Amino acid sequence: MSSKWLPPERAVVKINFDATFKQNLHQSCSSFVIRNDLGLVMGSGLILNSNVADAFSSEALACLQTLTFAKEMGLS
Repeated sequence: MSSKWLPPERAVVKINFDATFKQNLHQSCSSFVIRNDLGLVMGSGLILNSNVADAFSSEALACLQTLTFAKEMGLS
């Protein structure tokens, strides 16, 4: 199954995020990209995290970090 990125509606941004989790080290890595309706990158980031309990927490942390970044950019 293949997937293709689709742009958001005009004057809207689209945020994609993901996380990886290393159980034995209790570490995760959050990554995200924010694009406009033309597909142009408005912001992106990669954050290394320590003391992460599990994969679910890793994804939740990635979501929180992404939304915090977007808010700091002035997006709502």
